[in-house]
Amino acid sequence: MFISILTASSIAVLLQKYTVKEVFIFLVLGFKLDSSNPLNFILKGGGIISMWKAALVVFISCALSGIFSTTNMFKTVEEVLLKAKSRYTLFLYTAITSIITAAFGCNQSISIILTQHLMSKSYENNEIDNYQLSLDIENTAVVLAAIIPWNIAAFVPTTAMKVSSTGFIPYAVYLYLLPIINFTYIYFSEVKLNKFLPNNN
Repeated sequence: MFISILTASSIAVLLQKYTVKEVFIFLVLGFKLDSSNPLNFILKGGGIISMWKAALVVFISCALSGIFSTTNMFKTVEEVLLKAKSRYTLFLYTAITSIITAAFGCNQSISIILTQHLMSKSYENNEIDNYQLSLDIENTAVVLAAIIPWNIAAFVPTTAMKVSSTGFIPYAVYLYLLPIINFTYIYFSEVKLNKFLPNNN
């Protein structure tokens, strides 16, 4: 990020003929063209000041992550999650857990870390390896965090682009279709597999 800022600032001064003072103002307050420029309403925004809310949420989320990862606050939750005995139930529990942790932690990273922490024993008990766990987290925690308006994964982009914090959700088809399709595939794959397995009497 530092290299990107330095490169952009150099281009602004050397090629676009902005002064160092103007570049510094852009960095702090955001970029803005002259009102007579037809691109005035398109090329604008950014700056440190405009991102202070997002920065505060990141700071608080990282503090919470440290607390959650070093205590036994979720021991009771882990016991409930251990009841999952099928592959599709595990995926469903992973999706639900990721939504709750993403909503509570307000951070995609927290959601990933806590979901892995809470679900790892359930996957281990069902003899499902960490590779499948990581895939399930990718198809739940990583994408579902971005449809929660106050989560960093959604909050930062909507703040930067100055769009509605909830208006984008119906159009973010990939974010919720990915877990739905994966759950459907896992469910019917397991149902089909069970039809060919002999009954254990």
